[in-house]
Amino acid sequence: DMTPCFGVTRRDKLCTAAASFATVMSVWVASPSTPPPPPAFTATMSEAQVDGPCVLDRASFCVMSPHWPLSYGNGEVCTIYNVELSPVFAIAFETEACCDVLTINGEHYRGRNGPAGVVAADGTLQWLSDGTTGGPGWKVCWRPQPSPPPPSPTSPPPSPAPPQPPAPPTSPPPPSPPSPP
Repeated sequence: DMTPCFGVTRRDKLCTAAASFATVMSVWVASPSTPPPPPAFTATMSEAQVDGPCVLDRASFCVMSPHWPLSYGNGEVCTIYNVELSPVFAIAFETEACCDVLTINGEHYRGRNGPAGVVAADGTLQWLSDGTTGGPGWKVCWRPQPSPPPPSPTSPPPSPAPPQPPAPPTSPPPPSPPSPP
């Protein structure tokens, strides 16, 4: 039997299933009792997680390559997810330029070119090192890092000693007795 299917005549049941699905979807979209779609992705640091050997520092809102500040290893894979929707900045970044990459939003960061203010739209960062040369690694943060404290004030220079009154004049020493001839 010939069944019209979205303007095309088909001889199978696939079109019927597709038409039924389209009808259900149109009712679902139009129905006022349908719950609204889930809200856009939002995350807080307390939700951030790491799958793999990368290190999450919750106190500083940062994540580091494995063993950072020491060199990372070969064949490492990490996924950092539920990262806050805040700009991500590299605090330190040095990887094997050809093959070891940190990926955010599909953009590959490698070598000495780390992220500089990119927001992880899906809350995910991915790290992959290949099976050869490692490197120093990286540290990225998604909250501004505190500035180092200002240098402690130096103690003021000692005040000059108060002026001393002039010393009294000294009298000449008494004459020595004549030496015997």
